[in-house]
Amino acid sequence: MWMWLGLGNGCSVLFVRAPPVRPMLGEEFSCTTSNFWPIWDTVLAVSDFIGTGDIALGPDRRSPSRDALVGLGLSYLALHSISAGVGYSRVNQCRLAKGISERTEETEKIQMDADGNAVLVPIPRPVLSTSAARAVV
Repeated sequence: MWMWLGLGNGCSVLFVRAPPVRPMLGEEFSCTTSNFWPIWDTVLAVSDFIGTGDIALGPDRRSPSRDALVGLGLSYLALHSISAGVGYSRVNQCRLAKGISERTEETEKIQMDADGNAVLVPIPRPVLSTSAARAVV
């Protein structure tokens, strides 16, 4: 019943592109910013978990093929879980490299630390003088 979902094995590993390891400032590069494939792998992993549990705990516990089906289901569960994790990691790396984050660009900027890793650094807000603050009010 749930095995047809296995047609999308490891979609994140196959289709999600990570950014270059050390992109140069201003360099154009292509990578995946959408979580579609990792979410799809997560859906498949949940389906594998439910299907494997159904087979393992279902009424046909004494079926000779049950152990093989449970093993196959656990294999698919591991494959889809690992693929989803790799996909989420690659998408997050891409978003960080491209400066796309959950936060607004006005409050943070990306800088490289001493090890060459990209980090988000808060941008200080301008301080209004008291005379400028009175004019705003």
